[in-house]
Amino acid sequence: MKCIEKTWYEDLPIGQFLRMPDGLLGVESCQQVRLTTRPEEAPFLWLEWVDGSKTVLLAMPPSILYPTYQPEIGPNDAKCLGMNTSADAWMLNLVTLYQDGRATINLQGPIVINRKSLVARQVVPVNVLHFNLHHPLPVIRDAGG
Repeated sequence: MKCIEKTWYEDLPIGQFLRMPDGLLGVESCQQVRLTTRPEEAPFLWLEWVDGSKTVLLAMPPSILYPTYQPEIGPNDAKCLGMNTSADAWMLNLVTLYQDGRATINLQGPIVINRKSLVARQVVPVNVLHFNLHHPLPVIRDAGG
């Protein structure tokens, strides 16, 4: 199933809790997160752990900068998410900020969210070799300086 994200703000469950039965790759204990954002930080969103650890991850919908990004979700992942069609999905990708001001987006491990059940899963797409783990985000310069 090709997963194509629509507009970034379209019905995203901001403030809602996402259930991640398998956790995140490398952090399997993270099984519930809350999706938050502030308008001034758009298109970035935060995935907040709800276990009291105050851990947060930065994410964004890939369609903002990469409209042709179409990871192919395997049948097992689609089944675990309870999805029959790509229209059932939202997609987010994790962003890493570096001290030198660079930022990258992980295109190899999107987080796919079932729009109806709010069950989420970080997946490794079938076509993973077409994507970069640390894809550079464009630098936006402040117009004033």
